[in-house]
Amino acid sequence: MARDKTDKTDLTPVATFATFATLGGRALKYSEAVRRSKKFIKSALGEEWKQSANGEVMLMTYGLKMLRHKTGELLALAETDAESFDALRLGSAYSLERGEELPPEAMVWLVQYLRGEVSRPKANSGRPAEFWLHLHIWVAVGSRVQDGMTATRNDAGPATSACDAVSDALAELGLEPATFHSVKRIWLRFEKSKGSTIETT
Repeated sequence: MARDKTDKTDLTPVATFATFATLGGRALKYSEAVRRSKKFIKSALGEEWKQSANGEVMLMTYGLKMLRHKTGELLALAETDAESFDALRLGSAYSLERGEELPPEAMVWLVQYLRGEVSRPKANSGRPAEFWLHLHIWVAVGSRVQDGMTATRNDAGPATSACDAVSDALAELGLEPATFHSVKRIWLRFEKSKGSTIETT
């Protein structure tokens, strides 16, 4: 997948999955869906991608949603998880830039951050952070849905859903979770708490 060339100075949370998917108007072959998902996840977990415009847009979008709906949970995660800290920082900055009020507890955190009383946790090395991997699983499934696949299936259905393709891609990369049920749980959790109300611009 080609990287977005968006200038970092003009980031907006254009967080439809079309941002990350190639839309061709035709359903993918299952093997192609696995290949695309594998390529996306492999590149997305790299440090270079995390610092790219797409990486920042995803973190900002996640931060905005969590600030609006699960502020306490995001603040707790930001104490120990570097990506959650970045999501909180980027989401707060974007909210203030648009003239939105931050939740009171987020405003307390921001004041402490500006005073240098809180700092970014050390990033995990080795295995990818669970949050970052799960966020990309969510995007990978959504990208395959944009490509014409059904997101999930019932347990008795054929293994041809987007969640199946992403779980197969994870298995080929040697990453966990690599089962349909685990990927489906991640997809549904993000859709419910973060993704279902993401706005387009």
